[in-house]
Amino acid sequence: MSVLFGYSEIKTMITYEDLQKTAEEANEKRFTHVEILRGCISHFIEQYEQSLAIVDRTFRDHKGQQEKIVTLGINENGIFKEKHLHELKLSDDFSLSFVIKTVITTKDPQSTWIASPITISRQSGVVTFVFTGSSETVSCRIPQGNLLTVYSEAAETLKLMTMDLIKQTAPE
Repeated sequence: MSVLFGYSEIKTMITYEDLQKTAEEANEKRFTHVEILRGCISHFIEQYEQSLAIVDRTFRDHKGQQEKIVTLGINENGIFKEKHLHELKLSDDFSLSFVIKTVITTKDPQSTWIASPITISRQSGVVTFVFTGSSETVSCRIPQGNLLTVYSEAAETLKLMTMDLIKQTAPE
């Protein structure tokens, strides 16, 4: 342990300009990081919709208003709020948390919808989706590649968790 007595012979020669440059580099790294995660979310949603074999990605609700079957958003005080990708904010641990709302139309005038919370992170170049269900949490690592099929396991996980949540809405 060292104690300074009001002065030091150690001079680092760090200037304010050096601090600015370091801050700009950190901002650029955060921006690049969040853009990579947003791109992964976009590809994941596209793969999820394709894997559901959705012909028309919208439908008319019981009020006649057009609504999307799969919607990106966040949970704000227990209420689903639709958001665009650019509105998702990077958390302190450099991850993005979001919710995928899937609307399931039935014969009933009111549609069933399931909101699935998901967190995406990237460490050492590896992207991981974490799905939080009612009774379990599942992680899916995304292999590197440019094809949508790299998101297949994550899309299947979301479908399984959604199916489980739907089953829980009915008595046994």
